[in-house]
Amino acid sequence: MNEHQNDTYHCPECGGALIVERGRLRCPEHGLFVAYGPRLAMREPRANGHSGNVAMPWETRREEHRPS
Repeated sequence: MNEHQNDTYHCPECGGALIVERGRLRCPEHGLFVAYGPRLAMREPRANGHSGNVAMPWETRREEHRPS
């Protein structure tokens, strides 16, 4: 993340600015994220390797754009 440390990241869930904490990005409301490029943040996996029951934005959009 060092090459992007001056970039501002926003929570994919609420759009709020993410706080940099110990090399990770944190949203007070939605938890931890990791930087994946200069403008993309992804949810950090949990200890068991799963991200839980929360859908990421691209998973939600896929449902919205299904042909009728």
